[in-house]
Amino acid sequence: MAGDRATGDLVVAVVTRLRPGVFGDAFFRGWRDSYDRAVCAPAGGVSGNAEADIGGRNVFIGSCAGEGHTYHAWLPARRVVISAYAVGGRRLGERLMAEVAE
Repeated sequence: MAGDRATGDLVVAVVTRLRPGVFGDAFFRGWRDSYDRAVCAPAGGVSGNAEADIGGRNVFIGSCAGEGHTYHAWLPARRVVISAYAVGGRRLGERLMAEVAE
């Protein structure tokens, strides 16, 4: 978790290491959908989804109806999924995903 008290920007990340053989496209899609529904619920629900190349990796981005975005990346060498929720104009979620080392 990181934040900027002066601007109110905030990012909260979850890092999850998966057992071998768990990850797949269907698993990752279900993970993202579940995470997005849960964190966007207080902000009026999920309003959209996108994908972007951030830091040389594919990042899935969800938009909440109110303020906030979710970010998801898979790091295959580490068997790690990183999911984050961010609010504010400093784009802390994108900055986090850009800095994650494989």
